Amino acid sequence: MKKREIIWRSVMSFLWGSALVTGNLFCLITAFNVPVDGKELIFLCVLAVLFCSVIFIFKRSWIGSAVFWLFLAVLVYWRFELIRDGFLIAFKIIAQKFMESYNTFRGLQLIVNVSDDASATYFMAVLGGMLGYLTVRTVAKGGRLWGVAIFSILLLVPCLLIINSMPDMLPFVVLMGAYGMLLLTQSQRWHDMEGRYSLMAMLTVPVVIFSLALAAFISPTEHQRPVWAENIRTHFRETFSQPMAQQDPVTGETVYMSPFLQDTLGKMSWNSDISETDLDKIGPQIQTGGAVMSVLSDDGGTIYLKGNTLGVYQDNRWSMVEESEYAGLNINSDLWTTNNAARHEVMVRTYGKSSIFYLPYVPNNLPIGAEIYYDAFVKNSEGLFEYAVAFVEGADNARLSDGYEEFVHETYTQVPEETRQVLSGILEELSGNVSEITDYVRNSAAYSLETGRVPEGEEFTEWFLTESDTGYCVHFATAATVLLRCFDIPARYVNGYLVQAEAGDWVTVTQDDAHAWVEYYVDGYGWIPLEVTPAASRETTTETEEQYLNEQEVPETEKENTGEIPPVEDEKSFAWIFWCIGFAAVLILWVPVVRKVRTSVLKKGTANRRTVKYYRHILLLSKRAKKPVLEEVETMAMKARFSQHDISEAELELVMRAYLDLVTELKNEKGVLSKVLYRFIFAL
Repeated sequence: MKKREIIWRSVMSFLWGSALVTGNLFCLITAFNVPVDGKELIFLCVLAVLFCSVIFIFKRSWIGSAVFWLFLAVLVYWRFELIRDGFLIAFKIIAQKFMESYNTFRGLQLIVNVSDDASATYFMAVLGGMLGYLTVRTVAKGGRLWGVAIFSILLLVPCLLIINSMPDMLPFVVLMGAYGMLLLTQSQRWHDMEGRYSLMAMLTVPVVIFSLALAAFISPTEHQRPVWAENIRTHFRETFSQPMAQQDPVTGETVYMSPFLQDTLGKMSWNSDISETDLDKIGPQIQTGGAVMSVLSDDGGTIYLKGNTLGVYQDNRWSMVEESEYAGLNINSDLWTTNNAARHEVMVRTYGKSSIFYLPYVPNNLPIGAEIYYDAFVKNSEGLFEYAVAFVEGADNARLSDGYEEFVHETYTQVPEETRQVLSGILEELSGNVSEITDYVRNSAAYSLETGRVPEGEEFTEWFLTESDTGYCVHFATAATVLLRCFDIPARYVNGYLVQAEAGDWVTVTQDDAHAWVEYYVDGYGWIPLEVTPAASRETTTETEEQYLNEQEVPETEKENTGEIPPVEDEKSFAWIFWCIGFAAVLILWVPVVRKVRTSVLKKGTANRRTVKYYRHILLLSKRAKKPVLEEVETMAMKARFSQHDISEAELELVMRAYLDLVTELKNEKGVLSKVLYRFIFAL
């Protein structure tokens, strides 16, 4: 290899090796907010790649390789505690996000003995050193990209597919640019073609420009999981659910024993159990964008899909009313439906099994196979994935069984005495009006999904109303329900989904649309939904009890853009990244496949047939080279085509040599565009 080519090999190995290593690592780091010293990590990674680039200048590169791995082993031994803590903090952060995103480890705590102040810099540097050596060796020795690609997949799949967490744009573009360069030049490096590293140098500027253009025109700031990826995850859950599940005989809820699965339809962690909500575990929520259902309505606007109600508040926990409390009551479907003529219809299509139905206010009928569980929820006993419900907004459900109102006033006004005591100061400020309580709760804190957990030993409602500056729907709904009960207004806590419907169009409902609100009871009328969670972008108003009864319709609120209910934006999906990866795969396969097919065709048949095939290729290449076909080649082709004589091996060799000379001439043209055209498009 010429000295100039050796220099280009070292420079290109260093440049694109550094880009690939830093791009890979910082995609993972920015996707999960892994704590590192960015400048120090970049310095260590670039230094490692530079050392590896120098190693492969020498013929006996194995000596330098041994020195590199020995140095890496010494670094691990010398900085073992820092590297160990870096691994643990990275593992802790990624595992926690995995658990929160899949919502499958509810009630489990990840115990990792590492300080929250630990840094993953040295651990990431070790990974970078290993990836750097592998990348430089691949570039310098003309190796295949399989090893580098597998390493990258292990780092990228968790954030791009499994956990749905998007890395920053800069490292992602750097990584895609590095892979684009390596894929474009892989065939030349693999076949040790002359000028392969000079070609890499010439392609560097176009690749950088293309990468910058990609960064300028495409922004993946809103990551929405592709439908196919969502189907994979759903299939994964259903596959593992078969041998590892048991059904609650009371609620009908499927309780999974596998750590890979969810208890119910895939709601937020605070909303994943229809029998209780443990408020002590309510903490910061991460939006996953995971689709759980699609909804089709004949009318647009906000639709509350009620799932289940919880009526017992005790020890910072909402739970269902005990079945024994319903003794003597004859509760049937009349409590859930209305006689008023249906005005609208909604169709629900769930992506996974759900043990309960999600119903709008107020149903005119219940789905096929519905089994009511008193006034708490409606079982989906047949496991339907799709059902339609006709409903009337704001209709009463006053067809109540005898004794139900007495039961409501006795059951849904209960508040622990210790809770009443800690709230006594707040209760003195209020008169007990529904609108007044609603306004008080709404104004008590700002909306934020980053709200932390209640401190150990503190009463949840009192802490939220007096100490916490922020909260989300769980906090607001709990506080309002408790305050209403303190004034003997029957109220209960409701779980479900808040859907922004579009008339005549299917809309996707995600885990982020899970919602909690309040229902309060009015004698002779029934349960009335009450929204108490404030909006982040506008002032929310609530109808008073009198207005609601007079107008007999549910207070209509616009969709609250609080982060809990994000707008559906299919056009800004994450699928473009996979198109880029698919395009890169086509690039890497195009040249070897075309060459393989061409070689196979040219080798088949008699000498006469092969001569004619070579001649046709020579005609095409001669036009590109703007040169006439050699007379003796044309003579051989005419003889093979029209004569009865057989072409000899020497004559065939003459035609083949002319073909190869043309190929070599075209590939060695000086223009960058010509090199790209003949080497990558024509695959010469």
